[in-house]
Amino acid sequence: MSIFQPSKFAHENRTWLIPAAVIGGGLLLAIALAFRPSIAFVALLVAAFGGLMVWQDEGYGWLAIIVGGLLVSAGLGTGTESELNLAFLLVPAMFGIWVVKGLLDGSLHIMRSPVMSALIFFIVATSLSLAASSILWNPFAELAPFNTRVAAWGLYVFSALALITVAHQINDVRWLKWFVAAFVTIAGIQAVARIFPQLAPVAQFYPNGSTGSLFWVWLVVMSGSQSIFNRSMDWRLRVLLGILTIATIYAQVHPDARHWASGWIPVISAVICLVFLVNPRIGIIVGLLATGYWLTTMYQTDFTTRPTVDLLELTSGQTLETLVLFSDDQYSFISRIAAWQIILQKIFLNSPIFGVGPANYYFYTPQFPIFGWYVKFNSHNQFVDILAQTGVLGMIGFIWFFGAISAVGWKLRSIVTDDFERAYVFGCLAGLGGTLVACVLGDWFLPFPYNVGVAGFRSSIIAWIFLGGLLMLKRQHDAHQPVSEDSNFDW
Repeated sequence: MSIFQPSKFAHENRTWLIPAAVIGGGLLLAIALAFRPSIAFVALLVAAFGGLMVWQDEGYGWLAIIVGGLLVSAGLGTGTESELNLAFLLVPAMFGIWVVKGLLDGSLHIMRSPVMSALIFFIVATSLSLAASSILWNPFAELAPFNTRVAAWGLYVFSALALITVAHQINDVRWLKWFVAAFVTIAGIQAVARIFPQLAPVAQFYPNGSTGSLFWVWLVVMSGSQSIFNRSMDWRLRVLLGILTIATIYAQVHPDARHWASGWIPVISAVICLVFLVNPRIGIIVGLLATGYWLTTMYQTDFTTRPTVDLLELTSGQTLETLVLFSDDQYSFISRIAAWQIILQKIFLNSPIFGVGPANYYFYTPQFPIFGWYVKFNSHNQFVDILAQTGVLGMIGFIWFFGAISAVGWKLRSIVTDDFERAYVFGCLAGLGGTLVACVLGDWFLPFPYNVGVAGFRSSIIAWIFLGGLLMLKRQHDAHQPVSEDSNFDW
C-alpha cells in the first residue's frame, strides 16, 4: 500500500498546480467577500494560498520572510508593547513544514557538519536556560515575565532554526539569487532615501527594527561582493551595485549618522573584510588606517588628564558632576564598560553554567547601582548578553557556531567556480566580520527583548538566512563528492 507523498505530487504537477490554485483561490476570495466582508477572513485565505505555494516550493516562504520582515509593519498582538512580526512567526512555520514533509516522504535528515552540531548544542543550552529560568538566584531581584522569557528563548532558537532549515530546504541556487536581489533592492531604497532629504518619507516607511546594524552590514557586503566578484553579471548592473555600495557606506558615515557608532563601525569593518578578500595587503593597510582614524576622532580626549575615580561607586549627585568631564562618545564607552562589569561580576556569577535565564538579567540589574543609579539596563554587547542569559554553555555553542560557519565560508571561497556563488561566499565572509563587530558594539545578531525587542528580528534574520544559504552551497558541493554512508543523521 503506497503512501501519498504531497511533496512528490506537487513536484510532478508543478505546471498546473499553481495556476489552478491562483484561479481557485481568487474565486473563493470573491465568494467569501460577497457574503462576509472581513479583513481577518481575507488574511486567512491569503495565508492558506501562501501556505500552498510554500508547500510546493519552500523558497517562497523564505522570500516572504525577507520581504515581509522588512516591509510589513503589522504583527500579532501579545497584550504587551511588543508584537510578533511576520518574520518571527514564519520561521517556526518553515521549520515545521520541513519536518512534516521530510517525515511524509522519508527524506528528513540533518547534514553532518560542525555548524549543525554547534547550533543543536546552542539550542539545547538555550532551552536548558529557559527550563532553569524560574530559579531566582538573587532573592532580592525579580524574574522577567514568563512570556518575555519565552520570547527571548524564541529569538535565540528561531534564529538557529532559520539557518538549519534554509540549509536543508533550499535546493536551487536561483533562490539565493532571489534572496539577494529582493534584499538588496528593498534595502537599497532605504540607503538612497537616507542620503536625499526629499526621500525622507520613504525612509520612514520601514517598520521599527527592520533597519538595524545588520541591515546595513549585509547590504554593503551583498551589493559590494556581487559588484566586485560576479563577472558574469551585466556590467551595467555591476556598476549600479557598486554605486549602491558606496551610497550605503556614505549613508552610515556622513555627519548626521556618525552618532550611531553601532551602525557605521560594523559597516566599515565589513568593507575592510571585503577589501581583504580582494587583496589581503590592501585590506590590512585599510584596516589599520580606519582603526587609527577611529581612535583619533572618537576618543581625542586624553584620559590621563581626567581624575581617577571609581565610576561604579559614585553617588547619583557625584555622577552628574563627574561625567560632565567626558564627551558623549566617551560617556557611551565608559557606561558600557560599567554595565559589562556589573553583569559579569555581579549577575553572571550567580549561575555561570546555565545563566540566569532568557531576559532575566535585566531584572537583576537594579540591585547593583551603575554610576550611583539603581535602574534596569542591558549589556549593549552580544557576548555579555549570551553569557548572562544562557551561561557558559550558551557561549560555547555560539562561539563554536561562529568558528564553524566561518570555516565553511573560508573553505568554499577556493572551491566554488560559479561567479554568483563565489560572490555570495565572499559576501557572507565579509558579513560575518561586520556582524562580529556589531555583536561587540551591542547591535543584535540575537535581539534582546528589553532593547531592540522582537522587532529587531526583522533585520537580524537576514544574516541567518544568508548564512543558511552558505551552508546550502556546502551541502550541494558535498553532494557531488564521494561520501560515506553515514554522512547524514537520518531520522
